[in-house]
Amino acid sequence: MVLVYFLLQVSFVQNYIARQAAKRLSKALNTEVKVDHIDLEFFNTLSLNGTLVRDQQKDTLLYAGALKVNITDWFFVKDKVELTYIGLENTLIDFHRVDSNWNYQFLADYFAAPPSTKKQNPIRLSVKEIALKNIRLLQRDEWRGENLGLSLQSLDLQAEVFDLVNKNIQIRNLSIVQPNFSIYNYDGRRPPRPKTARAALPPNDPEHLRWNPGRWALGIRNLTIKNGSLKNDIETERAPYYYFDGAHFQFSQINSQFREVKLQNDTISAAIEIATKERSGFEVKQLKANLRFHPEAMEFRQLDIRTPKSYLRNYYAMRYDTFDDMSDFIESIQLEGNFTDAIVHSDDIAFFAPELANWNTKISLSGKASGTISKLEGKKVIAKAGKNTYLNGDFILKGLPDIKKSYLDVTVRDFNASYGDITQFFPVIKTITEPRLDRLGFLKFKGSFTGFLNDFVTYGTIETALGTIATDVNMKLPEKGVPLYVGTIQTEEFEIGQFIGNSMLGAIGVAGDIKGKGFTLQSLDAGLKGYIPFIVYNGYEYRDIEIDGKFAKRLFNGNVAVNDEHLEAKLKGLVDLSGEIPRFDFSALVVNANLRSMKFTREELDFNGTFNVNFTGSNIDNFLGSARISDAAVFNNGQRISFDSLYVESGMQESGNKTISVRSNEFEGILAGKFNISSLPDAFQTFLNRYYPSYIAASKTTVDNNFSFFITTRKVDDYLSLLDTIERLQLCHH
Repeated sequence: MVLVYFLLQVSFVQNYIARQAAKRLSKALNTEVKVDHIDLEFFNTLSLNGTLVRDQQKDTLLYAGALKVNITDWFFVKDKVELTYIGLENTLIDFHRVDSNWNYQFLADYFAAPPSTKKQNPIRLSVKEIALKNIRLLQRDEWRGENLGLSLQSLDLQAEVFDLVNKNIQIRNLSIVQPNFSIYNYDGRRPPRPKTARAALPPNDPEHLRWNPGRWALGIRNLTIKNGSLKNDIETERAPYYYFDGAHFQFSQINSQFREVKLQNDTISAAIEIATKERSGFEVKQLKANLRFHPEAMEFRQLDIRTPKSYLRNYYAMRYDTFDDMSDFIESIQLEGNFTDAIVHSDDIAFFAPELANWNTKISLSGKASGTISKLEGKKVIAKAGKNTYLNGDFILKGLPDIKKSYLDVTVRDFNASYGDITQFFPVIKTITEPRLDRLGFLKFKGSFTGFLNDFVTYGTIETALGTIATDVNMKLPEKGVPLYVGTIQTEEFEIGQFIGNSMLGAIGVAGDIKGKGFTLQSLDAGLKGYIPFIVYNGYEYRDIEIDGKFAKRLFNGNVAVNDEHLEAKLKGLVDLSGEIPRFDFSALVVNANLRSMKFTREELDFNGTFNVNFTGSNIDNFLGSARISDAAVFNNGQRISFDSLYVESGMQESGNKTISVRSNEFEGILAGKFNISSLPDAFQTFLNRYYPSYIAASKTTVDNNFSFFITTRKVDDYLSLLDTIERLQLCHH
């Protein structure tokens, strides 16, 4: 407006008159307006150099180093004025406000046309070409809390139609070189707007225009941007992250082309193609789409995004009540995406989630997503990764961008993953040797996942190479400390022995409630109450077992009831496997036990009785402690051995000698010295052969034991036969 004013003032005057006009204008505006030099040639060329306008606080509002305008010859006698060329160089424009009024408001008020009741014929002004060089625009908005900056090296515009009367501007070419745009948001002075004010905004329709109430028509056939940049910062106390930071991002090397740009009513449309690179290293080699942009949405149809390693296509949109909501992108912008056969590489995701930096994996993605970043919903999402990983499901994610505090509700129709893929995604799993996760082979899951990443409920069926498990478990995974869990588990057949690395154990069936913490045998502290339909141990399948106990660091303490065909027993107490040598402290009632059927002996050996034991030992040679059997009966090949009680005690002397004392209703004895119990049958066989050669054959094994013993028996025949059976039991067990 200031420049047009000078154009009218100096039409027929020299520089002196123009300077006088600037002085009068300065006085009228109560500020400073000056022009260093003005040239007017042949009534069609105007040049202004060193134009300065200050605001009423005496700060620079406008400085234009050079302005050149080529005008229609003898324009002042014509109704239609055509500016064939406008050139502007070395210009600074600085807008500023601390309340609702801008520092240029006094100019707008001064140049506002006075009301007129007479109908006038307006002068038709038309522009053909505009050339800008070295332009800088600043807008410091302390009222709203937003500073904008724009600088550009050059701008060249060629217009086809520039009809201000009919509000129609059509541009053939627009080229912008090195435009640099920056946004800085902070807490402004403007009071927050009430929610009702936003709800009252009119919808986007031709009868309620927001952006274009004057109903201008604008078209740009071809728009190019070369080597531009976009910087966005939100005031934070922390420094920017080294990866992509939504509060501090900066895109540079922006090279783009926009074709057939149109403004119709409130809608901008264009075919766009953009390439850029973000400060984190994330690069968009190509973004192609048909853009549709209006006060309530920004839509990208026929979307085609390519990075060095990823590829997205189909449709993406952002919807909002007002474009001002962009300052509250996380909560207020509704996202909508529909992707088909997209390829997303983990290296690209790592710019936003650095935890994935070592995945080195391509992910094939299809599905629909909608909602805000803080509440995102996905439907019919299909993802493929690695060699064998596949996911088909729906999700609701609340709480982003803080993934640790985000709530996730996932319905999994189908999930498959191999152990190799899982360790590729999470290499730390390779370091877990107990339990043997590698023997799981693969993981298939159908069900649901609800909760946070460190506190969730999983319900469904897990299938592995070792068996299938059904779960309804709440898991808590603290950053420090062992995992916690509570719920129910069920498996029809799971190879528990292979999983924990115990060759004596086989498959197991379980149905029960579990509560505890820890997964490894060292950290395990869990309670299990339920039913075990079967478990395989030492090649025998035990059936019908009830359990109510607690496992803690290789220790079991609780109750077990077995109603197997060949073992009917109840046990109460503990079995401690935490040390180098196991410890047993329990009482048991054995109604019936058939050792041959349970594959402990080759001949029939049955027993029943009441047991009370408190000893340590992994085998019979390092047995230390006591074991008491009462109300017992032993049957060897159907013949009952006549004893009903037995007490065994084993200890070590300071000299290193071992002592074993045995008391029964039919015999008693003491054994002392240095010996291995497992070799005693051979020693006794050799010894007894000397006295009872007709009963006992000489042993074929030479033993090196040094011990003394005392034995008193009342009936020896049964026990001699039993010694032979015990020897066979040892051979069978080993």
